[in-house]
This record gives sequence, C-alpha cells and structure tokens, in this order.
Amino acid sequence: MAVFEKFHFEHPYYGSRRLAFQFGMSRDKAQRLMRDLHLVTTYPKPQTMAPNREHKKFPYLLRNILPAYPNHIWSTDITYIAMSQGFMYLTAIIDWYSRMILSWRISNTMDTYFCMECLQEAFDCFGELEYFNSDQGVQFTSSNYLRFFDRRATKIAWAARDVGWTT
Repeated sequence: MAVFEKFHFEHPYYGSRRLAFQFGMSRDKAQRLMRDLHLVTTYPKPQTMAPNREHKKFPYLLRNILPAYPNHIWSTDITYIAMSQGFMYLTAIIDWYSRMILSWRISNTMDTYFCMECLQEAFDCFGELEYFNSDQGVQFTSSNYLRFFDRRATKIAWAARDVGWTT
C-alpha cells in the first residue's frame, strides 16, 4: 500500500485503470486501494460551457426541423484538446445537411474572438443560411457575437443543455 500511495503522489493524474496496469492488478483492486487510501485522480477540468447569467436566453427553434439542403442549418461548438501544459480550444462550424466542416479555429484561450473569426470565414466562403445553432455558452451569447447576426436574415437557435442532435 505504501508503494501504491507513493506512486500515486508522484503521478496524481493516473486513474484506476492506469494504476492497475502499472501494478499488474485488477482494476477492482486498484479502485479499492484508492478508496481505502482516500486517493483521487487529479487533472484540470475545462469549463467549455459556462453561461453568463446576464446574457439573454434564446429559444430552441429546431425541435421538429430536419436539414433539407446545404446552408439550411449550421451548428458550432467548442471543445478542448488536452496538452502537456494546459488546453487548446477548438471551435468548428458544421453544415447539418452535408456534415461538412465549413470553418474551424484553434486558440489557447476561450474568448469570443476566435469563435467570431471562424464564423466570419464560414459566411465569407459559403454565404447566408437559414438557421444557426449553438449552445448558450458565453462566447455564443456575447454582444459582439450576436451583433454579427443583426443585419442578416439568419435565425439563431440556441440549444439547451438537454437538447440532443436530431437527424
């Protein structure tokens, strides 16, 4: 147990699977040892969908709508890529009908700027669309991001956290 505990303190990001493999034991035994020794795997957890309570909430408009043609419905989201010194953030815009990635950007910060660059490139290359879908994260509900749609015919559809993809 002392060797197990010492190894965990040197590698706190190892979970039960990696510890079991490292020590040649079953995962159940590794989990039991972790529980008995009060060991918890530690790693940074990104907050990619932090809502801003001051931003306006919008309805989900796509509940019974299926993509029927290119540029009918686009969607965007942000995900993270774990790196040795932190995270990189990836945003992409996809056309629901063709499932083609229209534009993407990578950044080391989760600001609105790189999301807007991605959106601008998609509009420059593929033109106007009917519906634009995203979650209600801070980047997508910021005034700068919403201002982009002010002079456009595109309808914005924000997904709630529990709304899944429809096909």
